[in-house]
Amino acid sequence: MSSTNTGSTHYQALKDQQYISLVTFKRNGDRVPTALWFAADGGRLLAYTNLDSGKVKRIRNGAAVEVAPCTMKGEPTGAYVAATATILDASQGSYVHGLLNRKYTWKKRLMEAGAAVPHILRIRRRKPDALLAIDL
Repeated sequence: MSSTNTGSTHYQALKDQQYISLVTFKRNGDRVPTALWFAADGGRLLAYTNLDSGKVKRIRNGAAVEVAPCTMKGEPTGAYVAATATILDASQGSYVHGLLNRKYTWKKRLMEAGAAVPHILRIRRRKPDALLAIDL
């Protein structure tokens, strides 16, 4: 089976899941898993996180990642597969968030409302998003 078919098989297995565990790697090789919401889009998985998060720093240092379906708490429910993560241009934010809004509907809006409270109260400034594309 070619790598494209293998990627397609893994994509089909992941695309309807609620959460993925994204493993990024420290420079010393240590694995760092993080549970993420994501949306499937034409053979790739799209997600977002804080621009200054550790996972973004690790992806900038090396695009190799692993993904697996997981629970809300990040416990894997399937096997990890090798993938490549890239940071998308901020101009794609509306598209990525639109897909995520359709998939997670009220849950995403509720999470965003809760995250906005400190910014509204001027306790801290809103940090920009990093948009991630994960290719299997």
